[in-house]
Amino acid sequence: MRRRFVAIGRLSSEFTRGTRKEHISIGTIQELHRVARAGLGDAGTFKTRDSDIIERYADGSVRVRFRPVSAAETPKSMHELVEGWNRCLEERWVHPLIALGAFSLDFLCIHPFRDGNGRVSRLILLLQSCLLGFEAGRYISLERLIEENQERYYETLEIGSLGWHEGKHDPWPYVGYILFILNQAYRELDERVGHRPRE
Repeated sequence: MRRRFVAIGRLSSEFTRGTRKEHISIGTIQELHRVARAGLGDAGTFKTRDSDIIERYADGSVRVRFRPVSAAETPKSMHELVEGWNRCLEERWVHPLIALGAFSLDFLCIHPFRDGNGRVSRLILLLQSCLLGFEAGRYISLERLIEENQERYYETLEIGSLGWHEGKHDPWPYVGYILFILNQAYRELDERVGHRPRE
């Protein structure tokens, strides 16, 4: 865990020296994957084979929960995602927190790595929220809050991914979930420093 925060801190300080501190890059995302995978195997490398998101049941049956972007389309999709994030922040299409939730959903639907996408999405969430000035995640584990609300995470992710490939998905339940997690982090931080929780 400490290694992740050191990497986030280093990457965060590198961004603040750039022209736009909120911008991210493909290289940053790949570096976060290397950190999350501790440099093992294909760490930092986009997937080379197509894969489905499979749900396995106790009775041994399985179902395809979601079919991510193909391996061949992943680099292009990631470029579009990162470019869209950076342009959105420059042009202020929507509030940055809404863009944050939408980015996270799109990242998970692209599913750019063979393994570790959930962990990387949480590291990106932490990095982006800190770069935007929402820094509760520096003190309160967003990953823990997501884990504690895992059922809602999977529910909103599934709702948000329905029709994603066709651009007919409903991102709002997942965006609302991300906002809920950030709100919970701030509530917990307020409680830890002796303030009353917000109503």
